[in-house]
Amino acid sequence: MVLDGSRDEKFVGYMRSPIAIAYPIGTSSGKNFSDDFSAVIKNSLNEAGNKAQILQTRFSDSKQNILNTLIDSQSDRLLLFTVTKWRSDSKPNGMLYGTEIIWDLSVDIYNNEGELLASNRTEGMDPDLDLGMSGSIKRIQNIVNEKFKEKIDILLDTPEIKEALSAM
Repeated sequence: MVLDGSRDEKFVGYMRSPIAIAYPIGTSSGKNFSDDFSAVIKNSLNEAGNKAQILQTRFSDSKQNILNTLIDSQSDRLLLFTVTKWRSDSKPNGMLYGTEIIWDLSVDIYNNEGELLASNRTEGMDPDLDLGMSGSIKRIQNIVNEKFKEKIDILLDTPEIKEALSAM
């Protein structure tokens, strides 16, 4: 929905009323999702002892332009995360209330010359997470944060990705 312009870059999903009217939800920070996403990755890499920096992009930037900007940064390893889809949808399910997460995420790792070293992708849907008697924004945010971490771990936890990152 962000890619087609029907929602702004802060959009992360829907919270539906008991009669299933969808209300859009934005990031809790008020920043674009890609900015929050980048900050989480950067902080995690820095905590692991790496020097990571963010090169800000927009959803409308071409992959080649982004890669050229990454190469110009003169960093040892270039990580390009692509969020094709990320959305939560919290809604009634019978007498209960559940949240589903829909995602399509990828990571490409390049050397400092722009040569692709490794890539990984994960996509899917986790339906009816944390079914409860009512919807709570705070509970939904905790679910989404946990699932976000899980999906990033899936992207980065392969032998090829670990090997490509080991020289960082």
